[in-house]
Amino acid sequence: MCSLLLAQSIPLALSEQATAVRPGGWGAEEGVCEGLTCCLPFFAGLESPSHALRADADPWANSATTTCVTLAEPHRYDRDLEIILYPCEPHSPHLVIEDGTMTYPEYEAHIRSRRDYVRIARKDSSGERQVAFVQKRFHKDIFPNPVLMLNFCPVVEGVPGDLQSVTREILFLIDRSDSISGPDLDKVKEALLVALKSLPSGTLLNLASFGADIKPLFPSSRLCSNETLRRACEHLSGLRADPGGTNLLAALGWALAQPLHHGYPRQLFLFTGAAVGNASRILRLVRRQASTV
Repeated sequence: MCSLLLAQSIPLALSEQATAVRPGGWGAEEGVCEGLTCCLPFFAGLESPSHALRADADPWANSATTTCVTLAEPHRYDRDLEIILYPCEPHSPHLVIEDGTMTYPEYEAHIRSRRDYVRIARKDSSGERQVAFVQKRFHKDIFPNPVLMLNFCPVVEGVPGDLQSVTREILFLIDRSDSISGPDLDKVKEALLVALKSLPSGTLLNLASFGADIKPLFPSSRLCSNETLRRACEHLSGLRADPGGTNLLAALGWALAQPLHHGYPRQLFLFTGAAVGNASRILRLVRRQASTV
């Protein structure tokens, strides 16, 4: 049984942004604690399919239960950095928290010093617009704020036997832009092929590929019959990467605007390798639809 539960990946897009700050690359010679800190009792091991790693004791740790993982060689920012962690108890829920670069008082002072916040505060006596302002800032102020992540991997043997009789609607959104092409697109197609052939007969299905525009396979979701699966597999095998941008907002807008089918809870799966450029508009769209999907 695979004990994989948590994978940490630093996309190349973020690495390229970091190059301006670290022109010499990120390597072990820059300090042992310039890396990932792991708590030993919770992890059985780790590995990286992309880079050589080095594990050392954290000289600043308060106990001997933590270790610091760094790159064994300088990072040249030519590929994504992937780190796979293997928990000791993979099927037990656990929380991971990453501290922000600011304390709460520091972040509050940072917000209050912004001119756009000051203008809103002067006109807002109830405080509602001020709260809304801070909520909209969270996706932009990722690094100053702490992030909490819940990890849970269910036991496959514990899945109810009647799962095949459960009805649902499944939408697959597949990025066909040049941001995901070649081997990456082939891997997505292979994974989707397995997923399609594993769907129970009571499933409503639709696929849509997107780049600068969106191309759905069916006008609306169809029952997962042999004919539906045949057309979906043919569509998937003929999928090719197109040059151009990635309009993720339009793709999500199309998916979330599809009419709901009573008795078929919707599940949306997104496959993309693009860096999100309009995150604020995407988050607003998803937030508005959070209780409708």
